[in-house]
Amino acid sequence: MGRVLEDILISVAEHGLKEGAEFAEVRVQDFSGVYVRVVDGEIRNLVNRGERGAAIRVFGGGAWGFSSTNNLKKQSLLEALENAVGLMKATERHTEMKFKLYPPGPFVEHLQLSAKKKLIDIPVEDKIKYVIEVNDAAKNKNPKIASVSAVYR
Repeated sequence: MGRVLEDILISVAEHGLKEGAEFAEVRVQDFSGVYVRVVDGEIRNLVNRGERGAAIRVFGGGAWGFSSTNNLKKQSLLEALENAVGLMKATERHTEMKFKLYPPGPFVEHLQLSAKKKLIDIPVEDKIKYVIEVNDAAKNKNPKIASVSAVYR
């Protein structure tokens, strides 16, 4: 993530605090991979895909608000924040048990997950075979099962 985007994310979270949230966070996720969907032993979807987006969570007055967007431009992030704050405020009016969060203070964290084997290095044929095996195992579990759908993401 670049410094410009990081600055935008921080300013969006700070805006949430100005709008009445006691806590605000913006998380960005960048994902790419293969999607395999098998229904009753037949491949229905096989797609290379990528997803990038932000999740915004706010807290205030004992209530949470959440919104997300796949557009990382500042205006879209601010709109998602306004949605989250609106949900928080609407929920706050109906929250009987009020509580406070321990304020952690602002922080920025970059997290990259590592695995023993990179999923991108696993051949697509192996992924398809795995989903078909899962589909078949579920189908054969009980004769009363009429239909099975298995997905690899």
